[in-house]
Amino acid sequence: MDVFFQRYLVERDAPRTLKLLSDQVYSVGTGEGEVAVGKEAFADLLGTELTQLPGPIFYTMSDYVQKKRVPGCWDCFCHMEMSLTLPDGTQALYHTRVTAGLHWDGMRFLIDTIHASEASKYQENGEFFPLKFISQGLKALSRETRHELMELIEQIMPGGIVGGYMEEGFPLYVANERLLNMAEYESYEDFEDDIQGLVINSIHPDDQAYVNAEMAEILAQGDQYEIEYHEEKGRQLFLGP
Repeated sequence: MDVFFQRYLVERDAPRTLKLLSDQVYSVGTGEGEVAVGKEAFADLLGTELTQLPGPIFYTMSDYVQKKRVPGCWDCFCHMEMSLTLPDGTQALYHTRVTAGLHWDGMRFLIDTIHASEASKYQENGEFFPLKFISQGLKALSRETRHELMELIEQIMPGGIVGGYMEEGFPLYVANERLLNMAEYESYEDFEDDIQGLVINSIHPDDQAYVNAEMAEILAQGDQYEIEYHEEKGRQLFLGP
């Protein structure tokens, strides 16, 4: 592993780096497009990278561990701290985690799989997925994105659909055309203005306290819910999650 990173990051020597990879190597980097299946694909990515960042990238490996999977095959893991000088002269420091699978071909170890991952900046300590960030990110949905989201939902749940955040008043984030037509609104903006951006205001006043109480009680038991209530212009069914 150390020899591989020395050749790859510091020496920036593509031919000698490729010699340490098996022909069927699988490589996954931290970038969206940094996936290579096979040595040729890895070589293409490496060539592009060296064109953009030809200078050395210095690194420190820590927390290195390894285990034998079967005779001649090993799984390895380490943390990496890398430092480099960007083309504009800026000094950059980058942290990542690396896992790799290697096998002994009789003369040397070859890398079969290598995967670099970056700890999420949006995931809080103790949280298994960045759910809070995802929830907050939904609030920034553009009108176009909300429309695309509704098209997907309508394929699964045809009918009038309105979506609100699980916060006080259920702030509105989506409503489909069928619901707007049923409620006799000419546009999403008209509906949003009329309910002051809160789904609770689309519920009949006689049912608002009931819906709030039911939601609080049901969500305390889990994340699935179903509530039937009256709205100002008809009847709706509140479904979850």
